[in-house]
Amino acid sequence: MPREIKFRGKQKTWIYGGISVFNNEATIFDKDCVANSAYEVDINSIGQFTGFYDKKQIDIYENDIVRYNHSTSKFSVSFTALVIFEKGVFGLYWERDMLGKIERNFEPLSKIDLRFLKIIGNTYDNNQLIKK
Repeated sequence: MPREIKFRGKQKTWIYGGISVFNNEATIFDKDCVANSAYEVDINSIGQFTGFYDKKQIDIYENDIVRYNHSTSKFSVSFTALVIFEKGVFGLYWERDMLGKIERNFEPLSKIDLRFLKIIGNTYDNNQLIKK
């Protein structure tokens, strides 16, 4: 089944649906194109639905900030990442300090065990979350 193509953008609240961008202005409209359903949104807030869901079955969008946390008796993996589109796929981007050298990581969402992934915010509403 093909992935649903939809976007979100922020006006006073988040608006979800199709998108139109013209002359550096963005409009989100509902999928049925009903009259009076177009909303101008901040172009900097736009993110595309990735086709994936976090552990609570919430849609994951481009520019979401997520927390991955998986622990067993043998290992523990925990990091905060940004959802981006790179190399033709949506994935997670994060950095970590490895003995004074910054290591940059990118992993496609299709290779992530989403049972351990939780959306904690987005870059538009709370950019400082990515610093944690």
